[in-house]
Amino acid sequence: MNQHKSPLRLVGAIAVALVFFTAMPAMIRAQSSSITISPQDTTQHSLTKLVKGLVANGIEIVDIKSNCTVKSGALGAFDDPGRTLGIRRGIILSTGSVAKVNAPNKEENYTSHDVTGISRRTETGYSAMPLEPGDEDLTKEINYKTYDARTIELTFIPKADTFYYRYVFASEEYDEYVCSKYNDVFAFYLSEKGGPKRNIALTPNQKEAICINTVNAGNEDKESCPPQNSYLYKSNEGGKQILFDGFTQVLDVREKVEPGKTYVLKIAIADASDENLDSAVFLENNSISSYYQSFEIRYATNEYEARNRRELRRMVNTLKKHPKSKIEMVGHCDNVGTEEENMALSQKRVEWLKNHLIAEGIPASRIVATWQGEQMPRYETLDKNRRVEVFITGF
Repeated sequence: MNQHKSPLRLVGAIAVALVFFTAMPAMIRAQSSSITISPQDTTQHSLTKLVKGLVANGIEIVDIKSNCTVKSGALGAFDDPGRTLGIRRGIILSTGSVAKVNAPNKEENYTSHDVTGISRRTETGYSAMPLEPGDEDLTKEINYKTYDARTIELTFIPKADTFYYRYVFASEEYDEYVCSKYNDVFAFYLSEKGGPKRNIALTPNQKEAICINTVNAGNEDKESCPPQNSYLYKSNEGGKQILFDGFTQVLDVREKVEPGKTYVLKIAIADASDENLDSAVFLENNSISSYYQSFEIRYATNEYEARNRRELRRMVNTLKKHPKSKIEMVGHCDNVGTEEENMALSQKRVEWLKNHLIAEGIPASRIVATWQGEQMPRYETLDKNRRVEVFITGF
């Protein structure tokens, strides 16, 4: 049953699949391991512990605030061994209840119930329960009224000059409500303490806010609604591990900051135009950090040995000049071939580069190596996505 106020026709599963494969042939595959969701509590999964799990090198936490209570059920931890989302572990912040999202995607329009079991919508209209308030900043972001806003505010001091983290946005609004006012939205607002906010959750190419209407595979029901940034989008038609109809690829934020200053990061998500159909943002554990310098090593097709010796030498010289620095490297591939093949290739690229640095005298204890396969495209062109990114922290 259509859960929104306006009568929009739902897109059939077969049609959605055809549109999506035309835009980007990266349909999610069934995974062998289930996603585990642990809702916020007052002990093991308290707000403080959940947020501190996100933080890695180069960040000092000063304060943590949130409008998420244990009763709201909107916040929790997730563990995804099958990497359905491209992220292994982290926290989920949702406009609904997080407890039920690790279920097969069988419902076309899912809206969770509140913790008392009273539905927000009935067959005859809305229940007597008042709507959850929206967020003023998000309302301005999309020019539609918002509801069910959930926020986390993290006050921190960066130790290096670039702020960084990784995330995924997911929603039940995909694909049938693309190009509509049901443009569920989230944002990461960064500000110096007491200063103006700016949203830093933007598309890599056009610098638009990440939301339903800016990252999608289009809407077949609307002739004037072509795909937008579809290389950043994954359909979840037939998905077995998570109920959301679609979600972004793994995205990242890189924002210049001034070491030693105090900043506030406001993480916010809300439903747009009504309170129906859940959306969520997933943030990766140990990905919030700050770094001083980054290198991007490029590759041709299925190569795993880096051939740009000049760039390799420049990177080694930087690391030797700063012997106390830490190194995080992340391997990536294009989306040619299977997900399994590309995951293995990105791992080989990282392992070769790590061994190269060790052979050059860089201690293995300074290096953290991870890989993403094809799940984190930063560019529309395939050749640029064949890369290993190296981040240097702690000068």
